[in-house]
Amino acid sequence: MDVDPEQGLAVAVSLLTPGRVSESDTLLARLFREARNNRLDADAQHNYGFGLLTNGRSDEALEWLERAARLDPKRPAFQTNLAAVLHQLGQWNRGLYHATQAYELNPTNVMSAINVAGFRYWFGEIEEAVRWYDRAIEINPTHWQSWWMRLFMLDFLPISAERALAERKAFAAACETPLKRYWPKHRNTPDPEKRIRIGLTGGDFRQHSSSYMWGPLFEHLDRERFQVFSYAHITRRDNYTAWFQQMTNGWRDITQCTDDRVLAEQIQRDEIDVLVDLGTFSEHAHLLAHLYKPAPVSLTAWGHLTGTGLDCMDGLLVDRVMLPEDRLWETTERPVYVPYAMGWYRPMDLLDLKPRPERPLTFGYLGRIQKLDDPTVALWADLLHAYPDSRLILKDTAYMQERSATRTLERFEAWGIDPKRVELRGGSGRLEHLASYYDVDLALDPLPQGGGAPTLEAFQMGIPSVTLRGERLVRRVSASTVTMAGHPEWVAENVHEYVRIAGQIASQGGQQLRDEFLDSHICDGAARTRAFEDAVRDLWRGWCEKQAAS
Repeated sequence: MDVDPEQGLAVAVSLLTPGRVSESDTLLARLFREARNNRLDADAQHNYGFGLLTNGRSDEALEWLERAARLDPKRPAFQTNLAAVLHQLGQWNRGLYHATQAYELNPTNVMSAINVAGFRYWFGEIEEAVRWYDRAIEINPTHWQSWWMRLFMLDFLPISAERALAERKAFAAACETPLKRYWPKHRNTPDPEKRIRIGLTGGDFRQHSSSYMWGPLFEHLDRERFQVFSYAHITRRDNYTAWFQQMTNGWRDITQCTDDRVLAEQIQRDEIDVLVDLGTFSEHAHLLAHLYKPAPVSLTAWGHLTGTGLDCMDGLLVDRVMLPEDRLWETTERPVYVPYAMGWYRPMDLLDLKPRPERPLTFGYLGRIQKLDDPTVALWADLLHAYPDSRLILKDTAYMQERSATRTLERFEAWGIDPKRVELRGGSGRLEHLASYYDVDLALDPLPQGGGAPTLEAFQMGIPSVTLRGERLVRRVSASTVTMAGHPEWVAENVHEYVRIAGQIASQGGQQLRDEFLDSHICDGAARTRAFEDAVRDLWRGWCEKQAAS
């Protein structure tokens, strides 16, 4: 029987669902056999390509989306989705081109501006990314996604603590103030000693550096005194996801939730007492749900310890190295002090350490390219000049892109560093990533935002780390880790100390350093959970006291 190609392709798109993909492929093959596909219009081809893209079949999607864009190059959506598939396939330069085309075709579309900003971010071009988010906010001054992503980018730049706070307050005025009229009157039972319902919102309920910090909570939380509800945005499901789901009292998969007001209503129906934000300005964090104030108490913790500027956030989980009492003005939230505000898991898959071979002194930073701002490059160039035989290893997925690799080497070359002394490595699986520390003698902490997980990974691999205590909270996170690991003397107070300390401690790695780290409070999930429980109970009691007084 003859099949109308456009109707047939529409059916094929509808079959692109789990369990029915083979039917879609069978129908598509029939269309090709009948040589009728050349009659398919651009919309039909784009729709099928988009269906393939959303089902993770990027290689096949590319062919269809390219065809659609050739047939109708003036359609912004065609350019946007072609950019998306090119990003997934690692063709970032081409993706940036098509994302820019989409914006030029429709410069009043806020998402077009955001897409260009995203490519600039992936390349490590943070200043340009911020400019594109500025454009997005000009298009829509209350577009919350543009605001929080812009704040996320600004934390990679050497801005002052005063500006960082002002930017957060501007975000709150634009995005939170209009939503305050929706804030409910909470009817939770104001019993200070009740079994508290804790809600966790975030996008990293999987094997991820973020979940290594807060994951032990699920194992050690006192379930007679607390319950956990997880509001999980799942981008990739793995064994960790299954474990989190098994260990939670209430599992809510919010991956398909596109309206955070609906999510806020779900949180309120679940009668959550203390709502904990795990991601803040990171992707899939669903921070907007907190702006509706769905729980009596909100706490931001672990994911992005920089403060939010939001009135809905009652507390910020910190320690006294991250936020000394003379710096309380940096955040709008009440500081909720614990001994150590980050944390790490005790890994079951520890790689054996190897003796250091004979080689030139090797520095390393195995983390985000986005943290290599100009002051960082200048400082590390000074370090390489101070130790003329040394070399530097940098590792991130972005270095697999010629544009990012060339730009990075040129930045060091501008400071007189021979590009041959800087080795760039791309992304890899977790064990291969950790094995890269075999080639490193000293882990370098970048400016102005500390390394975070890379510092913890370095200690896990028995590699010492040097850090510079900075003006802002985000610049003191690694100082907290190094101090809690038992080496406050590795925290520099200025760039000259940083260079001196780096040379002194590069040979102090090994099994003893790893053992000290694993035995420290950083990796003591039970002790950190007790501290978290006390902090949550204290916040809850405070709310109950206010209810009794009102």
